[in-house]
Amino acid sequence: MLCDVVDESTHELVPMAPRSVLRRQVDRLAEHGLVARAASELEFYLYDDTYREAHDSGYTDLVIAVAGTSTTTTSSRPAASSRTSAPPDAP
Repeated sequence: MLCDVVDESTHELVPMAPRSVLRRQVDRLAEHGLVARAASELEFYLYDDTYREAHDSGYTDLVIAVAGTSTTTTSSRPAASSRTSAPPDAP
């Protein structure tokens, strides 16, 4: 939920937008003396392979980036065989 969605003509929050729904739910909790608490956990892996190399290998046998060294491992994710074009290499 990265931003509020606002109606262009009225400049009011769009009521069915995710942040608007969340805001209403948090307000309802506050009316009952309750507070919502949440946290997220981001998990990711860094690879030495470029986007093109990963695509060309079917997203398998990727090289995991490890503190200046590299170790070859097989990804547990299935190959993206339905993908028709590879994403561009990162700058």
